[in-house]
Amino acid sequence: MRAAGYQLRLACQALGVSRSGFSQYRRAPVARALRPRPDNEALTTRVGTIVDREETFGTRRVWA
Repeated sequence: MRAAGYQLRLACQALGVSRSGFSQYRRAPVARALRPRPDNEALTTRVGTIVDREETFGTRRVWA
């Protein structure tokens, strides 16, 4: 932002985001790239098995 000549405070205000949220967004791609990624097909099968149970699971329990 600053390299383009914009003040970070004004740019965030115009976009309707917080400065801390913008900073987290800027750091997120690096953090995601370092995170190990499971095989998508195996993960899809596993989540499908959990969801197909008769019990009710919310997103937090499926994620766990």
